[in-house]
This record gives sequence, structure tokens and C-alpha cells, in this order.
Amino acid sequence: MLRMTGQNRKLIETVMDRKKNWIGHVLRGDGFMLEITEARMTGKRGRGRKRIGMLDELIEESYVELKRKAQDRQFWRIWKPWTCH
Repeated sequence: MLRMTGQNRKLIETVMDRKKNWIGHVLRGDGFMLEITEARMTGKRGRGRKRIGMLDELIEESYVELKRKAQDRQFWRIWKPWTCH
């Protein structure tokens, strides 16, 4: 159907853009999801290998730098992480 209409759909790019937008939303907020993201939860850690999270795909330098970038919405909208290039 897409070929018939002459459109190209970039699934990977769409997924990365949505992840980036959601992570930016969480990092700008101040709620439960931010606490989970920053691992400020108390209690016992689970057994086994640490899971690869959504942040691992976006972090280029450090978490602090990523959070600073997310605070500037204009920059965040045009910024493409290295995994999208």
C-alpha cells in the first residue's frame, strides 16, 4: 500500500523519535517515573544482570548531560541521538 502511494515509512526513526520524546517528558517532570529512571528507589535490588533501558540508547556523554539537554525543549526537538544517524 505504501509503495502504491509513493510514501516511505521509517519505522526505526519513528520508534527512536517517540522514545526520545517520552524520555524528554519524563526528565523534565518531577514524578514517580523520574524517580524510577534515576534509580532512587529504596529496597533490595533484583537478581541477575541489569536490564538495558531506554536511556542507554540515548546517553552519549552522561545522564546529567542528557537531563540538561532535555530541559531545553527547542534543542530537544531537533536533537538526534547518535543511534539515529
